[in-house]
Amino acid sequence: MFAFSSPRPPLPAALVATRRPATMASDRVLPLCEPWLSAVNDHGIRRGAYVAVIARSGTGGLSVLWHFLAPLTQQGYWVGVIGVDDPGVLAMSEYGIDIQRVLFVPRPGDGWADIAGDFLEGLDVVVVRAPGRPASAVGRRLTARAREQRAVLVSVSEPHAQWTSTPDLSLSLRSSTWRPAARILQRDVVVDVSGRLVGPRSQEIHLVVPNVAPWSGS
Repeated sequence: MFAFSSPRPPLPAALVATRRPATMASDRVLPLCEPWLSAVNDHGIRRGAYVAVIARSGTGGLSVLWHFLAPLTQQGYWVGVIGVDDPGVLAMSEYGIDIQRVLFVPRPGDGWADIAGDFLEGLDVVVVRAPGRPASAVGRRLTARAREQRAVLVSVSEPHAQWTSTPDLSLSLRSSTWRPAARILQRDVVVDVSGRLVGPRSQEIHLVVPNVAPWSGS
């Protein structure tokens, strides 16, 4: 679902009515696939966590993100994506993301933080690409809202625009190398995984990701 108008879009009534009733103990951790599954202590993402995806423009940041989030929509969780002007819906589908479980606000304007706060009240995961480095108070407010609502907040940013809030899990794209072929279809990426959900030592993850359009972007 795309929302292009300037007013904040209300969450569908049916979604609000059914979203996260009484959360069972088994639902306190959201599922991940390998290699992420083995990297975190809880073998999943705790509700209320803040995750930071950090990558230079055009190096595959969105590819890493869609790989990371794919199991969630497959198992019925809802995801909001705010501020990603061209998310690459076809690429998301190829990663196994159920597009019907994703709400898009590609151009939120100055109201991006308010929309994120609203989405955190009704969705399982909220992905935000802010127009620049947000003020510390804004980041603190959103991470606190995520903890309060037991949702997962994910920021996507370039290194120079990282949020000042300390992430529970940081996915930092260290390198991205195209695989030589007649047509460039894949590239090897190396991601440094760190944060409280990982433990005292960071881990290095190697992925092969398909070629997708740069994120204003990827």
